[in-house]
Amino acid sequence: MAHHVLQERPARWARLSRRLPAAAVLVLAWCAGAQAADWFVSPLGDDGTAGDQATPWRTIGRAVAAAQPGDTITVAAGEYREAIVIGNSGLPGEPITLQAAPEARVVLNCPQPGGNLSGLDFRTVSHWVVEGFTLTGGYVNGAWIRFGAHHITLRRCRSERNDRGVYGTESTDITLEDCEVADCQHGFESDACRRVSLTRCLAHGVKFVTGDNDPDGFSVERQCSDVTLQECEAHHNEQAGFDIKAPGTVIRKCRAYENYHGFKAPYGWALVEDSISLRNGDLGLMTEGGTSGPIRILRCTIAGNRQQGAKLTALPGRVNPPDPLIGWCVGRLPWPWENRPPAATYDVLIRDCIIAFNASTALDFDAGVRLVCDHTVLYHEDEGFQIIVRRGNPEVRLSGKDVTAGALRSDVLPQFGPGISVKRPAL
Repeated sequence: MAHHVLQERPARWARLSRRLPAAAVLVLAWCAGAQAADWFVSPLGDDGTAGDQATPWRTIGRAVAAAQPGDTITVAAGEYREAIVIGNSGLPGEPITLQAAPEARVVLNCPQPGGNLSGLDFRTVSHWVVEGFTLTGGYVNGAWIRFGAHHITLRRCRSERNDRGVYGTESTDITLEDCEVADCQHGFESDACRRVSLTRCLAHGVKFVTGDNDPDGFSVERQCSDVTLQECEAHHNEQAGFDIKAPGTVIRKCRAYENYHGFKAPYGWALVEDSISLRNGDLGLMTEGGTSGPIRILRCTIAGNRQQGAKLTALPGRVNPPDPLIGWCVGRLPWPWENRPPAATYDVLIRDCIIAFNASTALDFDAGVRLVCDHTVLYHEDEGFQIIVRRGNPEVRLSGKDVTAGALRSDVLPQFGPGISVKRPAL
């Protein structure tokens, strides 16, 4: 049970004791000096006991409901068939901590697979730290950080075989460290969130199941802001390893390999640096247009992908297509996006990168992209194969042999600066 001690503040209590009855002073002193509590949960516990280390509770939900700012809940190894609804908050400097016991494997298993349950459901709460849990068995969300929640930290948590791995909606100050999503229909997904940080997180095995899910490893929607992904990894996902649309995104020291796309990112101004895109099924890196500022791609390696290395697209305004069945029934009417307005231009800087050994073009970009590319290796094993394609009027296609012969001139492609090499790099 929590032990409470009086933290002495002599001057303060001396002033209060002169003004208040003795009983009131005792109550205030007791409240001011209250220490944070330690609660314990075990598969062998009982929710009717005290919840201390000697007599732990049986369910995590019981401990979560009792926790107050600064409290710590320690959960013993085992399986818990629960969906935890978190409705109480910590305070700045006094978060509530929910942690697995040291070296313990703690599994939250969905009590109703296919139901509308989340393993951890943060409902407009704040200042929680959760560490060391596995969330599995068919939750709709392994963890759901809902509208209004803020200052939520997940560490060393794994979400597997759920619909969404970790889902944040309209929440702020979210931190994920050393977390993993495996074999879900969605990976790490953020929608309209602010100040999101993911560090050393892993997404793999995210796959099509229903036909309408978007099986990306990491997905950050355009309404998000101030998002940082550092040392994260995505592999063997059936769409993009990283599908990052939010303006201002920073992608640093991340790896994408054996996905369909590597980095499908981003729409707005962003930084991608010291990252690797390797052996993906289609594109190594793709941008689709941004109007809020430049996209910088620095010191990245994009290699061995099965289509283009980097594709920079000036995307016209989006128009939702008609229902394909209706179009077919009325004689295949032209799709409305065939007459979309011209794409807005945007800036891309590629510097100190290696784009090599890809099956198709190393660098393919639209005329609407204001590109600056310098100090970069653009290589294809067939020196007669096109390594640079500029789409527009006029269209320009250059092979490694063309570049060696001096065709990469400023009057032809002013986008390319010094330090462009078409020689085989040492990876």
